[in-house]
This record gives sequence, C-alpha cells and structure tokens, in this order.
Amino acid sequence: MKVRTAVVGLGWWGREHVKSVADSTKMEIVHLVDPNLEIAKPFAEELGLPLSAKYEDVLSDDRIDAVILATPHDLHTEQVIAAAKAGKHVFTEKPFAMSAADAEKQVRACKEAGVQLGIGLIQRFLQPHHRIKQLLEEGQLGTAMHGDACVSHDVLLNIDTWRKDPGQAPAGGIHHTGTHLIDLFIWMLGPVARVYGQITSHIFENDTAIAILTFASGQTATITNVMATAEFRYFHLYGSEGWARRINDTTLVIKARGGEEEEISFPPSYEVRANNEAFADAIAGGGAYPISTDDMIHNVAVLDAISQSMRIGLPVDVQPLSPV
Repeated sequence: MKVRTAVVGLGWWGREHVKSVADSTKMEIVHLVDPNLEIAKPFAEELGLPLSAKYEDVLSDDRIDAVILATPHDLHTEQVIAAAKAGKHVFTEKPFAMSAADAEKQVRACKEAGVQLGIGLIQRFLQPHHRIKQLLEEGQLGTAMHGDACVSHDVLLNIDTWRKDPGQAPAGGIHHTGTHLIDLFIWMLGPVARVYGQITSHIFENDTAIAILTFASGQTATITNVMATAEFRYFHLYGSEGWARRINDTTLVIKARGGEEEEISFPPSYEVRANNEAFADAIAGGGAYPISTDDMIHNVAVLDAISQSMRIGLPVDVQPLSPV
C-alpha cells in the first residue's frame, strides 16, 4: 500500500518532491499545502490535487499518513513536533533544525509518538558517494586523511527569497547546501569535534562561506560555498593510498598512489525519489531509514558551531551528542 502523503510548501523544491514520486509504487501525494493559494493553485489544479492554506488541515485528516515539509528552516521544529503529535510520519527538508536543542526536541517527539522521521539529505543516495564510502571501508584508500568539498552556484543570485535571510541561514549557503557535505563527511569519517568558519559578503549578504572541520578521529575537511558564481560542485576524499573525487552525479575519478587516474561512470539516478521511497519503505516496515536520528542531530550541532565560529572569528567545539 502506498504511503499517502501531503507536501507542505510549494516553492521550487516542494514541487520537486511532488514530481519525484509521480509514478511511485511506494508513495502517493494526496494533498498540497501552501499559505499563498494564488501562486500554488495553478500547480494543484494541474495535478488535480486538493490544496489548503493551513497545515492543520492535513494534520487533522486521518486519510493522510505522512507529511513532507519544504518550508523555511525556522518552521521545521514546530511543524515536525506538530506532525508527531498528530500521529503523522514526517519528512523535513534540511537543515533539520536551527539549533541542536531543537533537533533533539524533534527526535524525541517523533520517538515518543512512534512515527518515522526523514530528512532531505539526498547526497547520501548518489552512487559515486556510496562507492567512495565502499573504497574507504575496504581499505583501498588507505587511512582517511582529509576531505574537501564544494557546492557553489548562482541559483539565488537574482531572486528575492527567504533563503537569503541571515536569520534563516546564519552560515550562508552552508545552511542550505553545505548541510549535504557535512552529512557526507559525518557518514564517512564519523563525528565532528571542532570547526572554524568564515563568512563574507560580495554580491549580496553572506554570499561566500567556508568551514574547516576537525573530526574526533583526527581527520580534517573543508567545505566551500559561493552563492554568486557559476555552478561548481565536487566531493573529494584523500587517503594514504589514494584519493576519490565525485565530479558530478554520475562520475567518480579515483587514483591510487603511484597509479593512473581511473574514471567510473554510473547510470543516472534520481536521489530525491530514492530518499522519499526510503522514507516510505521505513514507514511500511521495509527496513531502517538510512540516515540515523543521531546523524540528523549531529549535523545541526555542527551547523550551530560553524555559525558561532563565524560570529566570533574563532574555532568552536561541537556540542557532543546527548542520548535522546
């Protein structure tokens, strides 16, 4: 049986969620929610889906199993907890919360209500990243030493959006897309112990951000985000026996120490759909959701520390994970 789902927030990414499962055998979008009915109505009518302005309409509907939140960052905690209290499984876009304390509240509410929690960290579902992790675990890269990753673009350059609000993204683009990179590094290298962040403004406020991460196991990593440049994305992991670099969603380049570069191609995949269907599988009892709640909380704790470091200009220790 398909998981009957409502999508809340019909900006460009909320619509991407709707499209991603259009022919899915695991999830069905049955209701849409957006406070701006005038803008959202043509999209809902095109799909023949009911549209509401109020989140409460879907929380009180017993026919709806789950909600997907594609809403401003500072609404996530309140909306996730409300969904849990209503007995709805809930998937939220990243960042998961605006503070580690709020992240813990969300996880606790969902655990107490017995509902599944999902998160929009779609980079875990790309095949090149799985191969990098496999190479690391099999020892082909040797001892992991350093990571370097960038996600830069001009998507927000000429639009007026809440995403440019420093209150929604105190670490700039690291709050938006840098969270993916934080998650990948946590997944591969473990918990982060200390960070140092810098943020600057050139074309618009907080358009350029960098972060240096030091892991509890001793490795380091750097994250770069520029929101006013041509698109450029990569994920690179260095080991004592070689390195691996994802250069796009379907291409990985690896090089063993003393060897030649080898390029590996993967078939195209749709990571948004893969994540939503993994969420649906977990709801249906088809296996554990692949991103743990500990990792969700730790991601926010790292963001917290990066934001604080940017404010004070000094390295900051990351808040240790508390049992939830």
